[in-house]
Amino acid sequence: MGSERRDAAIVIPDKAFFRIGEVAEILDVKPYIIRYWESEFSQLHPEKSSGNQRVYSRNDVKLLLTIKTLLWDQKFTIEGARKQLSARKAAQAAEEAPKGDEVPLTAEQSSQAARTLFPAPQTPVNPSMKSFLTQLDDLTAENQKLRKRLEQSEAQAEDLDRKLTEERKMRTQLISYLQREFETVINLVDSHLDDAE
Repeated sequence: MGSERRDAAIVIPDKAFFRIGEVAEILDVKPYIIRYWESEFSQLHPEKSSGNQRVYSRNDVKLLLTIKTLLWDQKFTIEGARKQLSARKAAQAAEEAPKGDEVPLTAEQSSQAARTLFPAPQTPVNPSMKSFLTQLDDLTAENQKLRKRLEQSEAQAEDLDRKLTEERKMRTQLISYLQREFETVINLVDSHLDDAE
């Protein structure tokens, strides 16, 4: 019930297109959930950018918000949410249809439309599925932490490799310098010995 109020209060930023990360932030879900919903709801078909990334329109974001509300707040199954979206689309098309040729609905048709638009509440989502999704979220978070640590380790390894290369270069320069100085000292000693004879 509380999340219904949160979703109703969501303000979609005033722009035409959104990346999946932005949509995930607006909906307060993980990007993989949005990708999963795309596979389950044929109405969702975001464009692809030149970089082959998903780009969502404002209507896509509104549809995703509706899907989230149906699944998470109203506890519909995927199939139930599909039916709800189809019924809403049919109702919207009926409202937009020309009014001159209207035929009154029979009581049975009216009752069927009401059941379609306002069905009895669905049974809650299977607790094991919620547990699975929670575990999946935890694993995703752990994976992100490990990736970050790996990136940090790789950066540290690159830094150490760079320092080692610089140290080897300095050591080579120092050895070269010492050899020249040693030769200079030897030449000076030889010159003093030659003068002393």
